[in-house]
Amino acid sequence: MYTNCLLLGLDPAIIGLGGSNATPRVGFFRHSNPKLGEQLLYFILSSLRGPIQSAKDFDKVWPIFDSAQSRDFRKVVQGIISELESQGALPRSNSRVSSLATCCGPRFVELLWQLSCMLCERFIGEHFQLM
Repeated sequence: MYTNCLLLGLDPAIIGLGGSNATPRVGFFRHSNPKLGEQLLYFILSSLRGPIQSAKDFDKVWPIFDSAQSRDFRKVVQGIISELESQGALPRSNSRVSSLATCCGPRFVELLWQLSCMLCERFIGEHFQLM
């Protein structure tokens, strides 16, 4: 998931990697990590939605400055995810709300993985002619 995001232009400093030879470590989401979770969700979803729709989606909720704004951000994210589920782009899950609230655990990592793969597929489809 980290590699997908880095390949798609994520600034490594966002996930705490400064040097050019630094590699992400497993376990960023073993415990609640809302700041990193929100950064990655914003990067992936804004990349998926494009600049115009993202500006509308995340107006007044990004960047996040307080817990109320964080809660509003998660509501926007949940709405986008529900939309993707209804389109069949993501499998339905009953645990999304709780995993978004904590930004930790295997379900949250699975969500990030699914979203990053969706973004990679879209990028490849837009930039390369597949035979």
